[in-house]
Formats: sequence, C-alpha cells, structure tokens
Amino acid sequence: KQYNQFSPPKKVEFLHAFLIQLDSRPLCPRTGKPQMRHVEPYLPGEYKKHNNNWGYVCKDRNTPQAFSHFTYHYSSRFLRHRIKSPIMVVDVQGVGDIFTDPQIHSEDGQGYGMGNCGYDGIKKFFNTHECNELCRFVGVKAHNFQANDSGTRAPQLISPRLKSSESF
Repeated sequence: KQYNQFSPPKKVEFLHAFLIQLDSRPLCPRTGKPQMRHVEPYLPGEYKKHNNNWGYVCKDRNTPQAFSHFTYHYSSRFLRHRIKSPIMVVDVQGVGDIFTDPQIHSEDGQGYGMGNCGYDGIKKFFNTHECNELCRFVGVKAHNFQANDSGTRAPQLISPRLKSSESF
C-alpha cells in the first residue's frame, strides 16, 4: 500500500491468500494441532521468480527489486514504533505485477517462518541488488553496510528529483 502511494509506473499487488483448517485429517504429528494449508486463487499467465530469500535477484524487472528495497527502508524509518525489527519482503514471484507467496526477513531473524534468514538474508539481497530508477523514484537510497560487513555494495545514490529530507 505504501509503495503504491508513490504512484510508480507499475503498482504492486499481492494475491489474497487464506488458510484452511483440515478438520477431517489427523492432527499434525509434530505439533498435535489441526493441519493447516495455505490457499491462493489460480493466477493465469507466465509465472516468474524475481528474487528469493538468499540473494538471488533477477535483473530483467525493476518493480520487484525496488519493492523489496522499499520495504526494508520504509520499515526501518516509519514502522520502528510498531515492529521489533526492520523487515524486508523478498521471494517476490508471480505473474506481471501480481505477486504471490512472499517471504519476510526481519533483522533480528524472529518470526515470519523458517524462510526468515534475518539480517544475513537482508544483506544477501543488498549484495546483489543494484539500485534502479524506480528505487530513486520511490525515494530509497542504497543501503550502507557497516564497516565490518563484506561483499559487493551498491553505490550511494541520491535522487535528483527528491530533496534529501524526502528520501530515506
């Protein structure tokens, strides 16, 4: 929602997913609770994986990469009072700009399931992500890693369209 408020050329949309409880099945042997399944509507068209939760970034589209980048900076700046740790939406995949089945990384690695690779997953994304025009359009700058981090870093970018107080 926040990303789309910047009126990017292509808005981002996620399929509405839901859970079903399988009452007619035996209880889950691991948890002793009813089995649950994640369900999404069928999404016709050519399915594409744009990034994953361990640094893979497909460079043929700007929207998915800018969206992932935006989620980290937005949560770092504007959601600190509501969440324990900054988050990033990765594992962006789907058809066109309708995405499905994302993974969330949190800096502290807590919550969001087994695919949450924590700060290491966030770092992996930024080691392979190259800021693009859309990153600048929505006001995000290249992430600066601490001096003790290693790996390839995107150059520091400042959007000529935004004042420094408007970018984050």
